[in-house]
Amino acid sequence: MASEWVETEFGELFNVKHGFAFKGEFFSDEPTENLLLTPGNFSISGGFQNTKSKYYNGPIPDDYVLNPGQIVVTMTDLSKQSDTLGFAAIIPDDDKIWLHNQRTGLLEFSEEKPSDPRFISYLLRSYEYRSWIVGSATGTTVKHTSPKRIHSFSCPLPPLQEQKAISHILGSLDDKIELNRQMNETLESMAQALFKSWFVDFDPVIDNALAAGNPIPDVFAKRAEQRKAQAGTRGAIKESENSHQSLFPSEFEFTEEMGWIPKGWKAGTLRDISFVKGGYAFKGKDFISEGVPVIKIKNIKSDRTVNLTDVQYIPEDISKKVSDFWLSRGDLIMAMTGATVGKFGLLVNDHNKTFLLNQRVAKFHPIENVSDKIWFAYCNLCKESTFNSIVNVAEGSAQPNISADGIMDTRIVKPDNNSIKLFNTTVDGHFERILQNNESAYSLAG
Repeated sequence: MASEWVETEFGELFNVKHGFAFKGEFFSDEPTENLLLTPGNFSISGGFQNTKSKYYNGPIPDDYVLNPGQIVVTMTDLSKQSDTLGFAAIIPDDDKIWLHNQRTGLLEFSEEKPSDPRFISYLLRSYEYRSWIVGSATGTTVKHTSPKRIHSFSCPLPPLQEQKAISHILGSLDDKIELNRQMNETLESMAQALFKSWFVDFDPVIDNALAAGNPIPDVFAKRAEQRKAQAGTRGAIKESENSHQSLFPSEFEFTEEMGWIPKGWKAGTLRDISFVKGGYAFKGKDFISEGVPVIKIKNIKSDRTVNLTDVQYIPEDISKKVSDFWLSRGDLIMAMTGATVGKFGLLVNDHNKTFLLNQRVAKFHPIENVSDKIWFAYCNLCKESTFNSIVNVAEGSAQPNISADGIMDTRIVKPDNNSIKLFNTTVDGHFERILQNNESAYSLAG
């Protein structure tokens, strides 16, 4: 019963232990079994992520090796909104050795006043706790919190058995969300693998050239040998001809801009496959506490999703005047300025809400005569070379910034429209399931 909940300071339940200052000389870009826990391992709104690993190959103090299931918090945040400051995450049970690095804290739980660690981890992701931590943070560009500030937060605490029951329910929801996330990784990997095979490695074109006896450029010679080995017999190549093979050329030609590409394709730009348009410049005074939600740069997450929970609102009468800037389910959007320029994601439908697009955020529109889907453009942005081209153009100015034209001028290999349509049709089910999984995650998160 709520009447049995007792106001309790976090300092009574645990101590926050500072991490160790591992020496930069032992940091490594080459994968090792040892990974440093950093603020980048904390997701917005809490939880663990491993989107960019920081490896370590030096001496390790025994007291700073983390165990699966331990609760950690981030003590430093570089974002303007303090997106992750003080939030909790749980060390995963994986095949990696996670090291307790500086700028992160480890919760050492008290034996005198037992509590359920997972329940506490949820309290460390609550709105009230976040307000306390952000409100008491120090620093301007880089925000900091401390063990003392975390210890001094208090809230009503249920009895231990009730804590365990609550954390079990929340944990089951989190497990489902994590399962959806893993499924999405698999689905996107499948789509990306097909994109790479068709439009980067040019496997169907190589197969056709081999079948026709046409010359293979030296740059593709190794890949051609691999394709011959995989086929084993000409029958394997003929099997693929029955589906998509006939849509692809059987020769290559050289271009000054992109090198060797399939004959009949062209050294094009993103402009050839999509139209990019920035959002509307809403005024600061227009934003209110309720109304029509607006998607800003801060809502585009590093995992290529769009955060729909931390938004600002515009009055409905203003929203009706800017109908060109409404967003739809599955829209592809990109940050056009700031430290996160080039970051992109797909919009999902959260409880049938409608959203507006703010300035300095770009929306990719499919070109009808090419395809009515945006998946080919999305997979192009996932290519490191395409993404880096956009970022490099943006970083040419004092403040990282890129225009819609600058995005559209990014070079790509432009296949014929039939190949693009076939690709979009083939992977459409993958991306539809990804959108559904992300929508399910929002529903489960409440």
